[in-house]
Amino acid sequence: MLTAYGALAGGVRLSDADIDQLFSPLAKAGHLALAVSGGADSTALMHLVHHWISKRSAAPKISVLTVDHGLRAGAGAEARRVGASAAALGFPHHILRWRGEKPVRGVQEAARAARYGLMCGWCRDHGASHLLLAHHRQDQAETLMMRAARGSGPDGLCGMAALSRREGVWLARPLLELEPEALRGFLSERDLGWIEDPSNRDRRYERVRVRARLAAEGAARAEAERLLGAVAGLTRARLRREAAIDALMRRAVIASEGGFCHFDPAALRDAGAEAASRALRRMVTGVGGSAYPPRSKALEGLAERLLSDAMPGATLGGCRFFSRRGRIWAVREGRNAGEETLLQGAESRIWDRRFAVRAPQEARPVAVRALGTDWPAIRRRFNALADVPAAAGRSLPGFFSGGALLALPFAGFGGDGFKAEFLHGEALGGRDGDGIKPVRSR
Repeated sequence: MLTAYGALAGGVRLSDADIDQLFSPLAKAGHLALAVSGGADSTALMHLVHHWISKRSAAPKISVLTVDHGLRAGAGAEARRVGASAAALGFPHHILRWRGEKPVRGVQEAARAARYGLMCGWCRDHGASHLLLAHHRQDQAETLMMRAARGSGPDGLCGMAALSRREGVWLARPLLELEPEALRGFLSERDLGWIEDPSNRDRRYERVRVRARLAAEGAARAEAERLLGAVAGLTRARLRREAAIDALMRRAVIASEGGFCHFDPAALRDAGAEAASRALRRMVTGVGGSAYPPRSKALEGLAERLLSDAMPGATLGGCRFFSRRGRIWAVREGRNAGEETLLQGAESRIWDRRFAVRAPQEARPVAVRALGTDWPAIRRRFNALADVPAAAGRSLPGFFSGGALLALPFAGFGGDGFKAEFLHGEALGGRDGDGIKPVRSR
């Protein structure tokens, strides 16, 4: 673990070697985006990255992103202040605005989803492979305390991952092993200021209340330390389990770039109940477009039902399962397919929580939606759709204008400018040397 700063580490400061250790795993990336709100943690992230690249002969391109949620009067000015700081370091800065009506309830959760959506969309549009986040050790402690209070199992108690995938972008958290005092010390030593967000003191929010408990109660701090101490072991165990599921998925599942898959039920049955449940969780989450994975009890029941000798079919979390030619198919449940999404120009959007969709710059405004009732007529037009079951075909994303089909990337129709990238193909085991395997009839 890297040493913390000041009183927490006997006055030891972050050395050049410490800073290089934080970011060296990202050295081969071509383009990194930094999420910077202007608070102490993200401001430190920006300056640490600048310090890191200043010591290297070759380094990734850096862009700084700030989201203006439009929830506070001063947010715009704060974003511009971040822009000035980024410019002083030579980093291009981009303000992303959360537009439209804001919710009355669940504001923090909605703002978080919007924030990630805006930043990941920017990364996809501009070729940034990684989005760097400034979460630190205290953030991890708060997350673990909240998850423990909700009864999270071993996977949840692994906490935030140092590297994870969201909406087609890698999320990197290089500061997870540092205390916040280390970051503030780094800034103070250089006489660098930051912005204090008043929401960080608003006790209506669970994280703020947990933070206050950790500051005031020795027992809470001891529990947090216990949870933090268990993270490494739990994470190693989770990675071993996930590696086994990866192998099972590669062996048993054929995934499609159309957002569906089919699998050999005997292979899942032979793998055992727990492995089968974990494999099915990936399918439900990826194919069904679920925001959250289903509960373990529901997955266990699904596995028992699907892997019985007389498989009658089932649905869970927006995913429909049915038997065809000795294999079980997992497709998007038609009635829950994503709402129509309007694309303007060359922007990238997430459709149905499953696809990153994009139209060419010169295209008129186009709508992305499931083929739905247009499926029978469209299927007759394209030989590439001959082996696709109707239940899967109806949920394929198409690009429409004025009711006319402009593009259907799955069938190779519409030109290279129209993209519909299935975001969960790798999790479903559907990648080989040529990318996601197309579904083939058996």
